[in-house]
Amino acid sequence: MKKVYITTGTADFLLKLLNKHKKEYMTFMYGEDHALLYHETAGKTVFSVPKRFDIIESSGNIPEKGFAVFHFLPVTVENREVFEYRLQKRPRKLGYAEDFLAMRILRPVKHNTYLIITCWKNKKAFESWKEREKFFAAGEKDLAIEVNKRKMYTDYSYLREYIIGTGDEEESR
Repeated sequence: MKKVYITTGTADFLLKLLNKHKKEYMTFMYGEDHALLYHETAGKTVFSVPKRFDIIESSGNIPEKGFAVFHFLPVTVENREVFEYRLQKRPRKLGYAEDFLAMRILRPVKHNTYLIITCWKNKKAFESWKEREKFFAAGEKDLAIEVNKRKMYTDYSYLREYIIGTGDEEESR
């Protein structure tokens, strides 16, 4: 079973690590205030202290360039089964979205925060999809993966946005 490992740090340090392990399936991403390396492997990670996840669902390949949205969902231990059941039953619309590239739904190992990663050609593609979803979701009921946010989560869920890659990322914005 493939695992995902994520580590954060300075861009310089992470780029050196990426270049040192070119045979590994790793992707460099940077956000507003930090950079990260995403490592997907069936083996061991090269990271010293990573966040570790099991892949629950996977679509497409994480691109070398683009735009990524990380949705962090801190789920209580007693609600993990319900949360995963709701994830399985949700409508799958991303595959039809224009300029959608990849998605990973990740189960936490040794912590409580699930992670949903979506990758897009650029930020504009993500924003366009978000606007279309608001329009279409207005008439749909009970599609949320949360059953009871107060009881299901240990804290607030939140989003982080990242540029994927190390080269000319202007087209990712």
